[in-house]
Amino acid sequence: MATLQQQKIRIRLQAFDRRLLDTSCEKIVDTANRTNATAIGPIP
Repeated sequence: MATLQQQKIRIRLQAFDRRLLDTSCEKIVDTANRTNATAIGPIP
């Protein structure tokens, strides 16, 4: 029986425009949810 290996990805975002940062964060979380990953941490 094959076991799945857990992987962790850390992402740090910086931007001068708050709206651009929020949009990017939403896209990353949506992609994580589509691939059955979990997003943990402070997400604006």
